Amino acid sequence: MRHAAAIQAASTDFLPAAERFPYWADVVAQTFVPLECDAPSRRDFSGNIRHRRIGRIGITDVRASAQRVRRTRAKIAQAPSDDMIVVVHVEGICHVGQRSQS
Repeated sequence: MRHAAAIQAASTDFLPAAERFPYWADVVAQTFVPLECDAPSRRDFSGNIRHRRIGRIGITDVRASAQRVRRTRAKIAQAPSDDMIVVVHVEGICHVGQRSQS
């Protein structure tokens, strides 16, 4: 019988307000792929992430304040391999797109 993969979790809940968004941006880039992150309100930002790897597939639950995440050509060049990300958006507003620029 195989054991389930350990769940990795990260939260900004217990950090001082000034450290929350920088910590979050680092966690997102390590969990997914190299990304540029910004938030309209860094001072009030909060986020929680739970990630589990099952074989070659990562399953992640993200709950966070408003943010803008971009994958630029420079960030793509930093990634070690090709990745595919499938998003199932459950609540809130999400704008997703892909352009050939930047």
